[in-house]
Amino acid sequence: MKIDVCIVTKNDSVPKGLEYIPINNLIFETSTPIGIARMKAIERVTTPIFAFIDDDIIISENWFNGLMQFMNDEKVGAVWGTIKNRGLGIFDKSYIGFSPYAILKKTDRFNTNNSLIRTELVKDWKPTIGLNCYEDLDLGYHIMNKGYKILTIPSDTIHQKGFIQVAKSAYWAGSRYYEAYKPTKYKYLKQILRRLGSPFIQIFTHGLLSSIIVTYRNTFFLLGILKSEIERRKSIDKNKKN
Repeated sequence: MKIDVCIVTKNDSVPKGLEYIPINNLIFETSTPIGIARMKAIERVTTPIFAFIDDDIIISENWFNGLMQFMNDEKVGAVWGTIKNRGLGIFDKSYIGFSPYAILKKTDRFNTNNSLIRTELVKDWKPTIGLNCYEDLDLGYHIMNKGYKILTIPSDTIHQKGFIQVAKSAYWAGSRYYEAYKPTKYKYLKQILRRLGSPFIQIFTHGLLSSIIVTYRNTFFLLGILKSEIERRKSIDKNKKN
């Protein structure tokens, strides 16, 4: 089976390892924000199953067969591969990735950076949240709400992500967290406390290096939350005055 491969990119970069995938068409999309870019890419897909592969990903020769075998189950709507980070030097092995195999729960985030998706399930997708971040969360909701499973599959996919990219991603995730999840006060506080406490847990469970990189990532996430909270409070006060 040949598949269309969608690449959402800002600078026309191409992921490595595409030669290992039986490609029908390469679909490049440079629109902004990213939620709209993914929607426009999906509109151009012509194959029953397609891939989203981000431009900072390195695909191995085992990736396609390793993930595609799970798509033989008609109850599976999408699969994505676990990643190994490269670009943080000695911290690479300590950077906490994703579980080796899992069925996503309704509240879990679907990671589209190296994924296979059943086309018919998402052709009607219109992103309602996360236009700039968390668009994959919304896409995952769309698939699971139709009664299909999303699986996390072990893979040796490489994600090229340095310190600047980790900081930017964490900051964006923090600044858009409230918008995406609409948490209760309890869940909002729980998320903040978890981010504050996890570096201390990492020391005992994964060691000092892991604690350092988690502290780095969570600091920018919390700065993003702080930014969004300030903006949200200003908006509330402005509406009260009006």
